[in-house]
Amino acid sequence: GNTATTTQLITVLGTSYAPQETENRTQDAGQPVQDGRPQGPPLPTVRLQPNPTTDRVWIDLSDFAKEAVTVSIFGDLGQLVWERRIPVVEELKLPVSLRDAGAAAGVYTVSVRGASGVVSARVVLVE
Repeated sequence: GNTATTTQLITVLGTSYAPQETENRTQDAGQPVQDGRPQGPPLPTVRLQPNPTTDRVWIDLSDFAKEAVTVSIFGDLGQLVWERRIPVVEELKLPVSLRDAGAAAGVYTVSVRGASGVVSARVVLVE
């Protein structure tokens, strides 16, 4: 007669592990498309250097200058490792120590959310 109830949240991330890959996602799904290419202003990107890294990674936020953004770093199973809300991007390169955030060697996804859209890129942390 015993019962138990549980809840599980699963976050699925992309499957491409290319170190310098940038994935662009826009919040406006209605962006006009011509010849298979989105038309209008270019989507933002995020660049990570060095990649791979042994600890510190510099996140280039140039495409989000003067915007409010949330920068998040997720582990390969979708667990949140590090996050920071930046009210106005003034420093275009954000340094993050993955080791100080408790990260072990592996592949991580860096996500930047702002008014210009949502972008993500993979970073590899090596020993």
